[in-house]
Amino acid sequence: MLLTALFGRGRNTITVASGEKSRVKVINVAGPLTTKEAVDALILAIQDILRCSSQERPLVIVANLANVTAISETGIQDLLIVREIVTCFGSEIKLACLTRTVLHALTKARVQDRIPIYESVEDGVASFA
Repeated sequence: MLLTALFGRGRNTITVASGEKSRVKVINVAGPLTTKEAVDALILAIQDILRCSSQERPLVIVANLANVTAISETGIQDLLIVREIVTCFGSEIKLACLTRTVLHALTKARVQDRIPIYESVEDGVASFA
């Protein structure tokens, strides 16, 4: 399954694309997670993946944030909401490939205490084995 969504305009554009790597769903996120529309795109993509994968429980998701250019406090809070949504479906999410800026913001907010963070998609995928 490949799902691609493009939301926003200009500098506030976010692209969410998903695919599979072994039995793990990988979501590639690009653009700033600084607006409600951008974060809503991520939430909608996750919900679609969870709905379309109802037979594959528990589902595991790795969010590749290598191309996320910025994240706001709202974006951080909404990542935690994404975690709650995924958990409600009996699934799990991990983050991978964070830029220094995004990693600093998430570390400052102590997100790593609630969502595991990995240096690479491969490390995130391997952690589910």
